Amino acid sequence: MLIAVGALLVILTNAIMFVLPPLLPIKYGLTTVSAVMWIFTLLTLGGGAGYILLPRLADVSGDRNASVFASGCLAVGALVPAVGDSYPALLIGSTIMGFGSTAQLLPLGFLRRNLGEEGIITAVRVLVVASGIGIVVGMIGGGLIVETLSLRSFFCLLAAACVPTTIASFAIVPHVPPAQSGGRIGLLGTVWLITWVGAVLLTLTQGLVWGGAAVIPLIAGVVGGVLWMRVERKSSAAVFDVVLLKLPLVTVACLSMAVFGAVNAAFLLLLSSYSQVVPFSLPPEDAYGLGRTLAVDENAGTFVPYAVEDTRSG
Repeated sequence: MLIAVGALLVILTNAIMFVLPPLLPIKYGLTTVSAVMWIFTLLTLGGGAGYILLPRLADVSGDRNASVFASGCLAVGALVPAVGDSYPALLIGSTIMGFGSTAQLLPLGFLRRNLGEEGIITAVRVLVVASGIGIVVGMIGGGLIVETLSLRSFFCLLAAACVPTTIASFAIVPHVPPAQSGGRIGLLGTVWLITWVGAVLLTLTQGLVWGGAAVIPLIAGVVGGVLWMRVERKSSAAVFDVVLLKLPLVTVACLSMAVFGAVNAAFLLLLSSYSQVVPFSLPPEDAYGLGRTLAVDENAGTFVPYAVEDTRSG
């Protein structure tokens, strides 16, 4: 049952990350890559905060508390756009869901602490398979949801799916004594890190739109980053362990993850946007896209691709 809960967390969090790309261009009419990108930027920034804080929370507060909190964040994050049903609500919900998506890291901790050597080997195999299942479910499910559900209905169903996951985490994950009782969590440093990185990203995405005004968040981000590094060097609850980061294999691993992340982000954002955006919905000088979606072939009962026709006169 413990392995099953871990697999459920991994499937759900991966599905959320991969289900959104097919939804956004059509359902919200987001015709710019920048508008779509901010959904994933906030998912990533929220996930970055979760990657730092949630494993630490499990160490100082216990596996059950961390798992329940992460699952609860997924439920709340899905509920916000379900209730708000707007682009700003989706931005807020994406940030919260991004934080909760780090729940996929927690099974490695509570399985290691509660299973023997043979059990952890089996658990890791299950989690790897669960990651693949979550990705496939998300990508295929996103295409089907575009044709059958409204975004409000989708997020209501997603929130409903997260509730039993939260209950299962509370009922099944053991509440053992924390690994580091009384330890500190670098909350301030993490929020500071996400803030200055977000300011730099805001400049990169809005520079062509805002013009010279985009320099303001850039300067704020750079200054904030420099001050953050100076404070972190003297902090007793630093976000990153500098000694660990200096190890050769750790440095290579971090760089490799950065490259993989960049490629995956490009695939998720650009492919979905370019495939679905209808060219004639944009000004001629900015037009791009294939205008593709899915349609139901009522005779065959299968999904077939079709191109959206240009209905303009002439």
